[in-house]
Amino acid sequence: MEANNTILIYFPDTGGYNFTPPYELLFQYEALKNNQAQIILADARQEDFKSVFDKHRNELGLVIISTLCKYSSITISKQYEDGLKMSAYVKNKSDITVVWTGLAASVFFDILCKQPYIDYVFRGVSEAVLNE
Repeated sequence: MEANNTILIYFPDTGGYNFTPPYELLFQYEALKNNQAQIILADARQEDFKSVFDKHRNELGLVIISTLCKYSSITISKQYEDGLKMSAYVKNKSDITVVWTGLAASVFFDILCKQPYIDYVFRGVSEAVLNE
């Protein structure tokens, strides 16, 4: 596998408030699947982000924090908190680009843009711009 040619799309922990499939990951995978990069999907409800990140760190060129498009403020708050922790984890261990997308990115846009461990924040449904 070519170094820095892998994208990790992460669905942060919902704190037990969401049990539906992580559709956002699938939307983003579809948007990026024709790209030359390998794509790894990680759902916090099923696996430990840090383990997945550490395993693939030398291959990664991009980490996308992909939050829900809907549901309650509790769910978004949980994803926001977990996503911030994992963004900091990435930046403390590497210089890999971190991008946020989904509802938490839209709701907390101004706050996220000020974080030193987040490189880009896409508001709204941003799958169409991921290849750009």
